[in-house]
Amino acid sequence: MKIYRLGWAILYMVTAATLCDPAGSRPRTPENRPQLARVVSNASAELIIDSHMTDAEAFSGLDPACPQSVRKRQRLVTVRYVSFDGRLHQGQIVVDSALVEDVKVVFASALKAQFPIQSVIPMSAGRFRTKKGGRWDDDLSVAANNTSGFNYRRIKGTRRLSNHAKGKAIDINPMQNPSFRSARSPHSKYVRSVRGTLLSDSVVTRGLLQRGWIWGGTWRKTKDYQHFEKVN
Repeated sequence: MKIYRLGWAILYMVTAATLCDPAGSRPRTPENRPQLARVVSNASAELIIDSHMTDAEAFSGLDPACPQSVRKRQRLVTVRYVSFDGRLHQGQIVVDSALVEDVKVVFASALKAQFPIQSVIPMSAGRFRTKKGGRWDDDLSVAANNTSGFNYRRIKGTRRLSNHAKGKAIDINPMQNPSFRSARSPHSKYVRSVRGTLLSDSVVTRGLLQRGWIWGGTWRKTKDYQHFEKVN
């Protein structure tokens, strides 16, 4: 009789445990939730932060000639991308408020396609500022192959403001996508087969063109393969 009652007690406990387990009859093994926790942990550890600025830091050292009306329209956008090391990175770019959604969508497409982008860091970073005066220096950003947006500056060799000065232009991978006035320029090395090079059918190029942006790679008198702008 005692053995009979003991058998019913064991059967009851097993049945109750099964009913309380949302996985049904699935056995609780180390491959379930602990494994998921490890995957999440590893994914977090693999994210490399290239830029994590506050809004104030992103505009530190801005040229005082920049009108407040322009400054107030700028937004600091966080984006993720695969860099040339094949790892997931996170950076930031400053653009006009009207272009934020475009930038988010295109960077998401580039990430999905694993189109490599060296880095995305605002121009206010110390490495991109002149030793004298601490002003933002586009040449330093280009030399670092950095992708950037807003920069209150003039077009080189002119007195006209660049569309970067309005936050309505971005330069992507400038080392792979040079800017030059002539095919004979010493900086005209544009090799289509190199990773990170922007082509007419690249996911980034197609995405921005579809959203009404203009690509400097299609200009006739000059070529600016790194440059995209959307003024209106």
